[in-house]
Amino acid sequence: MKCVRWKIFDSLPSTNRYAKESSEEVKEDELLVIWAREQTAGHGQFQRQWIAPAGNVSVTFCFCVPLGWKPLSQSALKVSQSVATVLRQLGVPCTFKWPNDLLVSNHKLAGVLCETVVKRDHMLVCAGIGINVRATAQDLSNVGQPATSLHLAGVETDAETLVHLIAKQLQEDLPLYLRNNH
Repeated sequence: MKCVRWKIFDSLPSTNRYAKESSEEVKEDELLVIWAREQTAGHGQFQRQWIAPAGNVSVTFCFCVPLGWKPLSQSALKVSQSVATVLRQLGVPCTFKWPNDLLVSNHKLAGVLCETVVKRDHMLVCAGIGINVRATAQDLSNVGQPATSLHLAGVETDAETLVHLIAKQLQEDLPLYLRNNH
């Protein structure tokens, strides 16, 4: 990715929805970051609600791939690997739950949802990432599955730091992934 372009919002219903609706704005050689400090109507796989109050990560990274790109189905896993790299650098012992979750001690810490928009001569991948950063046990009590946060795992950081670290990691990882999988 030649450059990273940022769009930052105090609140959005869904960063992925905004990304798909704004797909005409994305240039083929950039990584567009759409970050909402609060997400009010996010969703994960199978339209499951993703609860994302302020202080947690709600971000979508948009990048272009060629039409008919074969490894598209593994985009969530590749983005999850980049997120895991950042989390492990912060001391978080996360593992993967196929196809798009990151766990700590079998509790969901993060999820990645990749959606696409087909353009005239390429596809746009919208990789939405949600990470529980500051959530408390009370915040997570109604999630419907075992969940945790970085705070509960003993890692003190903030959403802004995480989003910047993930953007940097994706800027390094995506060109290799795209080049090696044509």
